[in-house]
Amino acid sequence: MSSPDVGQTLADVLQADGIDLEADSGWFGGSCPQCGGQDRFQVNPSRTIWKCRQCHDDWGDVIDYVRHRDDVDYHEACRRLRLDPDNPHGDREAEAPLADRCKPDTEPDDRWRDRAVGFYEFSENYLWGPDGQQAIAWLRRRGFTDETIRQRRLGLFPGGRMLRFQTAVKYPKWHPLAGRWRDVRCITIPWLLNGRLWGVRYRFQIPVEEWSEGSDIPRNPPKYKHLTGSIMPVYGADNFVGHRVAVITEGEFDAVLLHQEAGDLVGVATFGSADARMHTQAILRLLPLHRILLVLDADAAGTAGADRLAGMMSRAVRVQVPLGKDITEFRQAGGNLRQWVRYLLAVHGEPQPQQNTSGAGLLEPGKGQVVYL
Repeated sequence: MSSPDVGQTLADVLQADGIDLEADSGWFGGSCPQCGGQDRFQVNPSRTIWKCRQCHDDWGDVIDYVRHRDDVDYHEACRRLRLDPDNPHGDREAEAPLADRCKPDTEPDDRWRDRAVGFYEFSENYLWGPDGQQAIAWLRRRGFTDETIRQRRLGLFPGGRMLRFQTAVKYPKWHPLAGRWRDVRCITIPWLLNGRLWGVRYRFQIPVEEWSEGSDIPRNPPKYKHLTGSIMPVYGADNFVGHRVAVITEGEFDAVLLHQEAGDLVGVATFGSADARMHTQAILRLLPLHRILLVLDADAAGTAGADRLAGMMSRAVRVQVPLGKDITEFRQAGGNLRQWVRYLLAVHGEPQPQQNTSGAGLLEPGKGQVVYL
């Protein structure tokens, strides 16, 4: 594939890749470069966004396109595009109205929702059956209680294609490993808003040998995928009700764990990844908040994502866990998440009487020491 020059638009990149799109009322539609079809690939040139109704149902920009096309991560896509990963769009994104920097939301149709509900309910029941004990033990090791696992309706999909749901947990058809690993199990995570299903994400189990000993699965498969047709605006935002301060984490498991430990103190949600674009559904739920604490992973992608979100929201503050890369690692190292949230509220949120602002006590006794600079 060609490597676009700096400043090229999404349309330029598509043209360089030999993609011929037919105009339709300001939009372009045509065959998807990854999965084919005739008109499933859609591009809005004025907003430089695209999606495929079959293999990439989320709206994305030119970076998302290269990531999807080449199966690479965010930083590698920026390198191939010759973009600065910390400021990939220069001043153009900072100057654009917030609404133009967000993904438009189209709620999944009832036909898709019926199938997807069947899929995740099957997975939920499978998790609590005789073959789900290993997965339940894995979730417990991450710090989840059985009550939390049930409340979040987590499940276990046994792998392969389930014709009854007309969906499958698999690589896209264009991927070189497609069809080679039908026995991989994964944890299913339904994305619900106001009790209605918008999407289902699934997380492959690591290490792989725990689930598929003797198979030909690569050692480092992608950790997360989502069901085709899913719309992923925001996960967990229903618990913002009654709170004026909320924490945004990078992934679902961090959000679930923090809500379990301190959900009565703050709202907790996630957009699903460090580079996820904000949806209008997320904006509507963020507007009433007094303070938004961005607790993305302590790595380059997390830092870039938090900086981008902080630039979009004046009420947002970038914070990091005292120890480890993310909330889960902090908790597994002995961190007291509830005490840490109280500390964050005392420093960044609304005044809290008689709160500890020194940072002391954020680790359980005997589990280590945290130093604040």
